[in-house]
Amino acid sequence: MSDKIVQEIERLLEEARLRVYNDSETGLGFLDEAFELSKTHDYKKGIAWSIMRYGSYALSSGYRYKAIEEYKMSLKLMLELKDYQGVSRCHYSIGTVYALLSEFDLALAHLMKAKALSKEYDSTYYMKLINNIASLYLELNQYENAINMSHYIIDYMKKNNLERLYLPHVSLGDIYLKMGKYKEALFSSEKALEYLEGEDEYSYVGKCNLIIAGAYKGLKYFDEALIVYNRALKLLESSGDFQKSSSIHRDIAEIYLKRKEIDYAFRHCQKAMTLSLKHRSEDAESKVYYLYSKIYETLENYEKAYEFYKKGSEIEKKLYSERLIKKYKAVKTEDIEIEDIEIEESLSLDRTLSELKTTYLDLSLSEKSELTDAFVEAIVDTIDMRDTTTSGHSKRIAKYSLEMMRQVNLDKENFGDVMFTESELKEMYYAALLHDIGKLAIKESILLKHQRLTLDRIEALQHKFVYMKSCLKVRLEREGLNDAEVNILASLDTSMEFIKSVNSKQYLDDYTIGKLNEIYKMELIDCDGYSIRLLDKFELEHLSVRRGNLVATEWVDMKGHAQKTKEFLENIPWLKSIKNVPKIASSHHEKLDGSGYPAGLSGDELSTQMRILSIVDIFEALTASDRPYKAPMSINQAVLTLKSEAEDGKLDIKLIDFFESKGICYLCKEELESKS
Repeated sequence: MSDKIVQEIERLLEEARLRVYNDSETGLGFLDEAFELSKTHDYKKGIAWSIMRYGSYALSSGYRYKAIEEYKMSLKLMLELKDYQGVSRCHYSIGTVYALLSEFDLALAHLMKAKALSKEYDSTYYMKLINNIASLYLELNQYENAINMSHYIIDYMKKNNLERLYLPHVSLGDIYLKMGKYKEALFSSEKALEYLEGEDEYSYVGKCNLIIAGAYKGLKYFDEALIVYNRALKLLESSGDFQKSSSIHRDIAEIYLKRKEIDYAFRHCQKAMTLSLKHRSEDAESKVYYLYSKIYETLENYEKAYEFYKKGSEIEKKLYSERLIKKYKAVKTEDIEIEDIEIEESLSLDRTLSELKTTYLDLSLSEKSELTDAFVEAIVDTIDMRDTTTSGHSKRIAKYSLEMMRQVNLDKENFGDVMFTESELKEMYYAALLHDIGKLAIKESILLKHQRLTLDRIEALQHKFVYMKSCLKVRLEREGLNDAEVNILASLDTSMEFIKSVNSKQYLDDYTIGKLNEIYKMELIDCDGYSIRLLDKFELEHLSVRRGNLVATEWVDMKGHAQKTKEFLENIPWLKSIKNVPKIASSHHEKLDGSGYPAGLSGDELSTQMRILSIVDIFEALTASDRPYKAPMSINQAVLTLKSEAEDGKLDIKLIDFFESKGICYLCKEELESKS
């Protein structure tokens, strides 16, 4: 096929791309022409990219599941063609649609795949992709991850002299707004507006104004909020972005409700409903119904409040049911395609690893060492990016471990029979850095779980609480309540506050667990005659975890990371001098009494290197100041905890005393204090 035809197809595709949102009818004409021309000349790349563009047009028309189907079809073709730029774009597009469908875990999985293929060929696209990943962390309520990712983007953009620095600042504003840090949200949005000055980006200027309005609303500067919300509406509508308009009208209605200006609240509710119906957004529609319910509750018209709450609840149930059906259908039909895609990706990865291994074996000793250093550093950065709340953990473990080994070499009086070689020091360095590589195989919902119940689940509980309260008040007016129901009505507020306080606790006593069981027993009959509880069995199980926030099944999965570390590292062709890296790295949860995991090693089965790694891993976790789910221990408290473990026969007391007496426990003190 001639270059002229290829150029014509590419021109038509570009014309179609430019018209997706502002002239779709003309754009589809260009796209149809590109598709037919590609088929006529059997130009498979043109066919693949045409199908992807059809997905974009389906999305712009509101047909989200149709868009996913088109993108997945294009993805399969891109993989066959080994067009990895196209593969990345398809994953990016699929992830974007899943985000719109509130399937944030699926969205994150696809964007991570897109990210793995994007950095090399397009830094601007890579930056945009990372920014969207930060937004997904926000949707998943992983605020620290989202903030750290946004700062990473800012540094990356400055380092590469990239334009559009407003993007990460807009994301930061969004994050801080959702966290309730309104002043920080204002600062980030105003910073973004500075970068947007002179840019023809009305959509982002509108979004900045939306964040500023939300911050003013949070600070209860209602007059300022209303002015800025109206400005944001005009900006977003002028840029053709009508999707957020329903949400803005809901926000405005909430302000008028707080000010008891009910007529204005109703007026903006009606506008929000009209827009949600126009854009086929049932999710937005359900939220408007909930807002109507709040308005009627304020007016003490509980029958109406219940009626609208029920409508919103029915839509939510329908949406949830539809998502389950879609997933079921995907398992029965589309997963055949997905499986083929994943097999192809796996084969491609296997071929790449095989080629790397062959190349590695042909290298000189010094070249192998350099390659190993680069590989280990890249893996550690990947682990840190996946769980940014523990960023730096592995590097601090390596510092503690190497300093311990060097000091042991110098102390002939206590460790005269031990002398670590340079190879053993190197071995320990790699093992310490890679000891948590197995966490890459752990589901993010477990790895990044910082509270017993997710914020989405807590929000759902609050909806249930409002529903129960409305039902009880309706029944109180209609027929009266029995003594048990009166007690439930009187205690609903305190019960909900108690649940929210329990959700973030690190340890629960018997009283708290008993109180949770009492709340679980709260049961009433709603207005339709159905039995309902404030807490269900799932919520009770997760809230009642005595220590930490993982239930038994989640804890089993989390413990599996040590074995995964061993399996991953055993697949690497280590130099003979450092061949024990997998064995040492996977031993960081082993105990002298055999109660550890994954292998249950004990006594002499644990080398000095393994014992050191276990000690410093526990110490670093106890003193870390960057864990959102717990406060850090002081260094003295952490050392006492280590000694307590040693008294129980789990850790080596001689090494712990040495760790303390040589002052190694203070090695990262300044770094930890700067992070806190």
